[in-house]
Amino acid sequence: MPGRISCPTLVGREGEFQRATSLLADASGSPPLILIGGEAGLGKSRLLEAVLADSRARGCLILSGSCIPFAGRTLPYGPILDAVRRREDAASSEIQRALRRELTTALELAGADGADGPAGQARLFESIVAALERASAHGRVVVAIEDLHWSDAATRDLLAFLVAGRWSNGISLLATVRTDEPAADLRPLLSELERRRRLERIDLAPLASEAVYDVVAGILGEEPAAPLVEQVSRRSGGNPFFVEELVAASRGGDVRLPPNLGEILLARLASLPDEVQGMLRYMAVIGERASVGLLTALTATTASVIGSWLRVACDAHVVRPDDADTYAFRHALVREALYADLLPHERRSMHEAVARSIGSADGAALLSPSARTLALALHWDAAGDAGEALPALIAAAEHASASHAYADAVALYRRAIERTLDQEGAAHADVDLVALHEAAAVAAYLSDDTADAIDLVRQAIAMQDADADPTRAGILRQHLCEYLWQHGLEAESIETTRSAFELVPADGSRERAVVAGAWASALSVMSRYREAIEVAEEAVAIGERLNDPAVISWSLAVRGISRCVIGDTERGVADVDRARDMALVSGDPDAQAIAYIDGTWAVGILLGDTPAALAMIAEWAELQKVAGLERSRGVWLASIHGVMKMRAAAWSEAEAIFEDALMRPSRGPVRLELLFNAALLWTWRGRFDEAQAMVDEIHALARNFIGQQMIAPSYTAAIELASWQDRTERAVHLLDEALDRLLAPDDPIWTRHLYAAGARACADQAARVRGRRATGPELAELRARLLRLAAAARYEGLPAAAVDLPETRAWVGQVSAELLRLDQGDREADAWTATADQWAALGLAAQEAYARWREAAARLALDQRHAAVAALRRGHAAAESVGAVAMRTSIERLAARARLRLPHAHAEALPPSGRPLGLTQRESEVLALVARGLTNRQIAGELFISEKTAGVHVSNILAKLDVISRAQAAAVAVQSGVVSSAP
Repeated sequence: MPGRISCPTLVGREGEFQRATSLLADASGSPPLILIGGEAGLGKSRLLEAVLADSRARGCLILSGSCIPFAGRTLPYGPILDAVRRREDAASSEIQRALRRELTTALELAGADGADGPAGQARLFESIVAALERASAHGRVVVAIEDLHWSDAATRDLLAFLVAGRWSNGISLLATVRTDEPAADLRPLLSELERRRRLERIDLAPLASEAVYDVVAGILGEEPAAPLVEQVSRRSGGNPFFVEELVAASRGGDVRLPPNLGEILLARLASLPDEVQGMLRYMAVIGERASVGLLTALTATTASVIGSWLRVACDAHVVRPDDADTYAFRHALVREALYADLLPHERRSMHEAVARSIGSADGAALLSPSARTLALALHWDAAGDAGEALPALIAAAEHASASHAYADAVALYRRAIERTLDQEGAAHADVDLVALHEAAAVAAYLSDDTADAIDLVRQAIAMQDADADPTRAGILRQHLCEYLWQHGLEAESIETTRSAFELVPADGSRERAVVAGAWASALSVMSRYREAIEVAEEAVAIGERLNDPAVISWSLAVRGISRCVIGDTERGVADVDRARDMALVSGDPDAQAIAYIDGTWAVGILLGDTPAALAMIAEWAELQKVAGLERSRGVWLASIHGVMKMRAAAWSEAEAIFEDALMRPSRGPVRLELLFNAALLWTWRGRFDEAQAMVDEIHALARNFIGQQMIAPSYTAAIELASWQDRTERAVHLLDEALDRLLAPDDPIWTRHLYAAGARACADQAARVRGRRATGPELAELRARLLRLAAAARYEGLPAAAVDLPETRAWVGQVSAELLRLDQGDREADAWTATADQWAALGLAAQEAYARWREAAARLALDQRHAAVAALRRGHAAAESVGAVAMRTSIERLAARARLRLPHAHAEALPPSGRPLGLTQRESEVLALVARGLTNRQIAGELFISEKTAGVHVSNILAKLDVISRAQAAAVAVQSGVVSSAP
């Protein structure tokens, strides 16, 4: 077919080109992923090629690959495999060749360490990032993924990992996606990236008529006839690919043109020789690309003949050379039209032919091992041959799991299950369906799809006879309890753990140790520490008898924590120390994570040794670096690391730790713990809007948890935020909700902060109620709540070890001081002084600042101004030392109301110095309190002045505003903006 079919220049995409290149040039301000989207044929690939050519000209290193489907699926890590296998040319630098070699090695090793589970996938991802970072030291690396709508799950997981953090400012990510292609699996990822502002979209629209004219002129190499341009513009809808095909069709003299694009494509292909058309149909069945060797085998001809046929197809602009021995369709729509035109029996027959060619002795050389395994499964399945398809599907699923392509493995396992259950698969009754479901469930869990994992393992449990094999039935339930826990269904998870423990015989097997260790952990979650110790001891004994360091490690960790809580500190610390030693011997990253997290918690929280806890965290981080898991597993310890940094008065470092961890993928309890600790820090930092978003997510995640370890801190974060936002009624409601959900026995480690936050909420609400002069039943109810909290905070009958911890005593003292706020007597100030001193001794600056603030208010009410000044200054210094903005601002406002000077006070925290409505600054303050409904006596208490002085101020205000009542004055205050609203 003479003449070219494509326009030689980029037309109508100048703005999009400029935007993409600008984003790449300014990576410091651009999101990590630039996504070029549009319907099929709109020129996404053409724009990407132009952007990559520009980047290459600017010295960037390009790593580009496509998501290439064959037989309806895409090879796991397809774009990376595609990128590293592409033919290198003379322009390829040594850096680029080294990068390809590193990535090839990483992918090969991934398949070799498949038994390593999630740690293996994490290592693969980190090795890919490390290779990209090393290459970026020599210049910007641009990673481009084409046809993301066809991406496999493993590629999406890798992309999520890459975008989760800015590993290097020298790495940029681009991708193309068809917006008209159903891509339900891709949408969650893109939605999450948009929510986190990690995505920049460049959406392509159809070309304007002027641009269509330029495209037609570019194709023809001359000015086109007006009727042709008008017809092409109308029929193409501005789609560049349609424009090209319509112009090509018009060259044959067909002025009528077929009614749809499929017919246009097929009509143009019909002019090719029959043997070429047959070869193209085989290519359509194979996928987007095919090798000369495979085409030769399928057509029973020679490579030279296939080469001549391919030249004809290339000259017709139907296919293009993709590599030294591989050819691809010029556009996916060509392949789709050819495949759709095949009759069902033709498809089955051709899929069978492809499968036989690939599966033959000579077929091993036609594809890589991973591609061959998957291709055999998919082609035999599409051919409808259950006998060949079932073992091939299982082999492909196992290979996908070994390569850490877990979601792909689930789909293949599910198809194998369907094949086993259908009539055609009746001959495969010897297939272990329980094992297939179990393997699929494990893969689903490792792919982060806990809902699917739960469904699959429940099916396995239903099929497994517990009487015939109680151990296997118990282990299946143990899988289920883990999936339920990560899914947030804590109550059901704990009950399932108990069931697994009761099913597996106490025979000293490793399976018994697994379920015993899990049940011990569940008992500790429910704060049943003595029972946890007893059960954990069985698991420890089995681990020692089997010489299994991983079993010993996580069993000792549970026993050690439980011992520490009940006061057996010496033996508890010895347990957690030995747990770490055993974890190191095991080399198991999960055992190491458990040992170090529990050890850090015991040392940092129970023993209060922050430096030792931070040293332990540093040791664990170094282990992860050696294991190649530094980035991916960082989120596991980020929560307690941030807490320890806060305790060390390094709030800025804690903030950076939390911010980094929040950007990384996490789920279930790991995510929840990270959120409630970060929300507390954000609240005290004064970042209320961001904290509210976290609290909203906490509420959604925590709804299915029951243990105090998750419930109490979750509600504490929400109550603290509501209190600092002055939403006291909301804070009290949250307290009631939390108390209703807490399980017995009480656990001071988790509830002490909750009780103090709740006591503050009740005292704050009481002050608001008094301000409304509603001092009857509402106040009595709040007092009753506070008395209940104070009684609970005495922790009578509970292990003395946790109750007597210095931090627990400080929180209990704070609850008592909040109760005294209701009486506003002489004892309140002294209670706050004692509490502040306790916090100071512990080195917890924010808590000390809060107590000093309350102490100062109480001393001002007693007219002890000198003592109040001292308390305010100490509290202000403590708040400043850690950057507790919300606390610092409250202290400065209290000082301003009392006419007290603070060194280094922030001007923005002080009342405005202007004279709205002709009032003095003090009169403006009094008017704001009048608008809140306060009496003269209450105003005096708020501003630390006499009741008589308050009355004088109110009289002056009424006169200046020319009103006769306090209600009228309040209305003026609202209208003028002195206050936002009045009660």
